[in-house]
Amino acid sequence: MTGSWALLEIFLLAVGAMFWPFLLVVVVLALHTDHTVRILGWFWLGGMLTSVSVGAALVFALQDSPLMSGSKLHSAPWIDIVVGALALVGAAVLRRVQRRNARREVAPPKQKSRSSARLEHLVESGGPLAFVGGIVISVFPGPLAIIAMANIAQLGYSTGATALVIVAFFLVMYTFVEVPIVGFVVAPQWTRAKAGEFNAWLGRNLLALCFWALATLGTFEIVRGIVTAVRQ
Repeated sequence: MTGSWALLEIFLLAVGAMFWPFLLVVVVLALHTDHTVRILGWFWLGGMLTSVSVGAALVFALQDSPLMSGSKLHSAPWIDIVVGALALVGAAVLRRVQRRNARREVAPPKQKSRSSARLEHLVESGGPLAFVGGIVISVFPGPLAIIAMANIAQLGYSTGATALVIVAFFLVMYTFVEVPIVGFVVAPQWTRAKAGEFNAWLGRNLLALCFWALATLGTFEIVRGIVTAVRQ
């Protein structure tokens, strides 16, 4: 795959990673506090430092591993097809949940998992603990981030350029954290007024957004795998 197409795929993966549930939970919680900028800022700092560090470790470990042949990983189209199929299965599950919820007038309250409850406590307890929360959710990257790091390892860029791509990926991934920070700094009153509308919109459209992200990613990966297999 050419460099431009590889970068496009990495960007699409970053857009999909924006909808990581833990990230959205943090944003929703922070917008309901009186110290939104401080909490989101500390969370972003902890998350970015950890994500970039872990991501760089994965990329450079792959580049130095026996899996690499020159500057490229051995081609395995079936991996793309499997990843795409799993993404489409996830999209189908989300669509089914979305339709089931649409038939219910009142959705039953969902029981929070221990990890979600702990994350909420870290975020709502203040800035420094939000920093810890950013570290906690970033130590183990999500599946889309892992796929993106594997793709970055295949670009064959210099160390500096590779680091820039890694940082850019996570900057896109943390967009939902960064936009409110900028909004509260530039236009705090307007952003505060729009925060409630954003939370309501996110609640109505979260499943649909995740569905389309997974469906797009799955289709892209399957097409990529098929094209790669035909060219071999």
